[in-house]
Amino acid sequence: MGRRRRWRSAGAELVASRTQAFGALEDQTGDFRVSPLRAEQTNSSVNLGDRLLLKFFRKAEPGVNPDLEIGRFLTEQTGFRRIPLLAGGLELRSRNREPITIGVLHQFVAGEGDAWRLALNALGQYFERALVASAPPSEAELAPVGLLDLAVQEPPARIEELTGPFLSQVRLLGQRTAELHVALASSAQHPAFAPEVDPYLTKLEAR
Repeated sequence: MGRRRRWRSAGAELVASRTQAFGALEDQTGDFRVSPLRAEQTNSSVNLGDRLLLKFFRKAEPGVNPDLEIGRFLTEQTGFRRIPLLAGGLELRSRNREPITIGVLHQFVAGEGDAWRLALNALGQYFERALVASAPPSEAELAPVGLLDLAVQEPPARIEELTGPFLSQVRLLGQRTAELHVALASSAQHPAFAPEVDPYLTKLEAR
């Protein structure tokens, strides 16, 4: 990928590409240990010295690959850096067919799990704290509240105590997700990422 090599065979060509971020990520690697990831997933991934992550797709299909397309756009066209940067890609190209993405190379970012496991653990801890709580919730705390009203209210101190750091983690997740969507909609020059206006909402505004 660093050299943008091409391997030709009968009727097809394997093309390696790199992004603008490749140079900086390559400079950080030096000599690195190669180790395959053992996690069960839909691809085969290799950790390159905790610097880069090389991922090969087990089910490769013709057409645009989101990992490659979105990763390249965010890496080269935006300043959003809350994602692993895309360093390169590997595509199989042939005449009269759409390219098939074989693999992608990303910046390696260590993680401790996913949001689903985080939520399950937080929910379990919440029930444990609630069971040993000294006082039951008041009627005001149990009163039904609309979802939109809840969105603009600060949670009671009692809920903060029972949930621990989970609410602040959820807020951060929501903020990062919003920042990602803003970055994806930041360029009108790229048709695949240009913001679209819902015609139904346009009619409502006209009324």
